[in-house]
Amino acid sequence: MSETFRTIVPVFNPGWEISHRDKLLLLGSCFAENIGALLQRARFDTIINPHGIVFNPHSVAASIEDLLTGKIYRQSDLYENDGLWMSLNHHGRFNHNDASVVLERINYSIAEGKEQLEKASVLVVTWGSAWAYRWNNDGKIVANCHKIPQKHFTKVFIRHEQIVASWNDLIMSIRKINPEIKVMLTVSPVRHWRDGMNENQISKAHLLIAARELCDSLHDVVYFPSYEIMLDELRDYRFYKEDMLHPGDLAIRYIWQRLADKYFSSVTLEKLEALEPRLRYLEHRPLHTSAAAHAEMCAQKEEEISRILSM
Repeated sequence: MSETFRTIVPVFNPGWEISHRDKLLLLGSCFAENIGALLQRARFDTIINPHGIVFNPHSVAASIEDLLTGKIYRQSDLYENDGLWMSLNHHGRFNHNDASVVLERINYSIAEGKEQLEKASVLVVTWGSAWAYRWNNDGKIVANCHKIPQKHFTKVFIRHEQIVASWNDLIMSIRKINPEIKVMLTVSPVRHWRDGMNENQISKAHLLIAARELCDSLHDVVYFPSYEIMLDELRDYRFYKEDMLHPGDLAIRYIWQRLADKYFSSVTLEKLEALEPRLRYLEHRPLHTSAAAHAEMCAQKEEEISRILSM
């Protein structure tokens, strides 16, 4: 009888490594935010979702096109609903009751993301769902419905053939400005249950097929199996949040470790081990230490972190 009580999803070496010298840009679903937050915590030069969380591959591609062109948004690009100004191409974190504030937030984020894209060593893309919504006013697929009444939208499905065609052209366009960029594709392990159980499975299947075809046809485009790790290695519901759909903190840290083991250089892994106790100290809220003493210790830890990263 086998003594192995779970399946281990293989993670293949991409043929290149990530270090603290690299710039990284992450786009896509909330899983991109989860991994991006851990990269930022570990002091990688990382920018996450210049358009905010985006789920469908068409809107993720559109957000990259905005970065490539350095699009400047104007008030005519916004929509006002119940006193709030918003962009249908952006997440709700940009919303505000003052249109000028929304534009300032959006255009600053695009400029920052454009600069990162032009210099990034690695682009990490997480697709969440092949289901999307088309704005009936102009027929364009939106990134976010912002709780606008559903009668203004038509639900659509983006097939894998469409994803492959658009992303093949998009990656070629990215490499015109950044020839050396590496691309890591992944499918979010979050299940989109509102679309329906069967519809979620079909959606994930199309995303997986599209990722496979792009990896097979383009160099330095690789697939990281976060979806498979969550469903096969971490089957138990204790690895989920209370909604039983989103990965919990333990699952995210586990997937992060699987990523680090294959994608980070040996030197980077050594640095992370040295950084960890110092990062934990900075996150600790002191109970019995004076504010001045704690601030001094934090400054010392930051100096130690800088020394480790410069090694």
